[in-house]
Amino acid sequence: MHWHDDAISRLISDERKKWQNPERIINEIGLEEDYVVCDLACGPGFFTLEFASRLGNKGKVYAVDASAKMLDHLRKEIASRNITASIIIINSDVLKTEIPSVAADLVFFANVLHDIDDKKGFLREVKRICKKKAKVVDIDWHKDSMGFGPPYGIRLSEEEALKMISDSGFKFVRRMYGGDFHYGLLFSNS
Repeated sequence: MHWHDDAISRLISDERKKWQNPERIINEIGLEEDYVVCDLACGPGFFTLEFASRLGNKGKVYAVDASAKMLDHLRKEIASRNITASIIIINSDVLKTEIPSVAADLVFFANVLHDIDDKKGFLREVKRICKKKAKVVDIDWHKDSMGFGPPYGIRLSEEEALKMISDSGFKFVRRMYGGDFHYGLLFSNS
């Protein structure tokens, strides 16, 4: 997909924060200062930057995206902020992240599962990078016709996502806030 700068800017805009508040979402997840967070399909860093601002200098965020342009935007945002957590940027498909095995305290993916063709392969990769008892969070669009967001036909209902992720070996913990147009699902790597 070819991204224009104005489209990328909308992905991290204050306007988006009104309907998908990253602070509230991360508060609900709960982070420790030394967490290793993997933000898969991170885009220009809407959540990555919020994770990094919450982690101390022992914390680490792996920011993975297939779009070099998105990651260039993220690099510019990082340079303009006072972030002490380490952010490791990986330009890669989320099916093969290059993140070390058993590295993550939290694997987070937002607005992406519906877009992945090989969902089982993706969830195997999530499993590979999770520490035992790691948290796994899926934020995605409600399966409603809204006139914006992804096409209705590719959206996953909350129940479909819950079953798919549970069937991949993750223990469902609870539903959580995902935004005005999104659901949030929190799992544990059992």
